[in-house]
Amino acid sequence: MREIIRVAWARWHVIGEAFGDFQARLFATLFYFTLFAPFALGMRLFSDPLHLRKPPQSWLKREPVGHTLEEARRQF
Repeated sequence: MREIIRVAWARWHVIGEAFGDFQARLFATLFYFTLFAPFALGMRLFSDPLHLRKPPQSWLKREPVGHTLEEARRQF
């Protein structure tokens, strides 16, 4: 009886591993096409954080940099 249970348990592990692999691939594919891909497409179409598409009309406005050693140490 123990041998039958041991063989059944070993086969169940093989089946469970195959099903788990399939399920992980399915969830990863669903995640990619339902969340990641639309977000990336939206960012690609509607965002330009480096201002590469249209050159700025003038230089970017920046705060003046201090000239003392203490101000150089506090950059952020």
